[in-house]
Amino acid sequence: MALPYSTRDPYFRTCRYTGRMNQRKLFWLLVSAISTVVGFALPLIWGLVATIPILAVCWWIVYRSDWF
Repeated sequence: MALPYSTRDPYFRTCRYTGRMNQRKLFWLLVSAISTVVGFALPLIWGLVATIPILAVCWWIVYRSDWF
């Protein structure tokens, strides 16, 4: 019995690719939004240091949490 959506189906590939693109867009949108807020709230050095945890949190939210 064939699965309704196989990897050979071009529609399935398009949806999967679009999902990856949406994840990438959401990741950079979150990073930009949070970094902007942090940039205004903290001094320059602390804002630069806070970039690494911001990247880690945004990566976890978008790619690992299964929320999106």
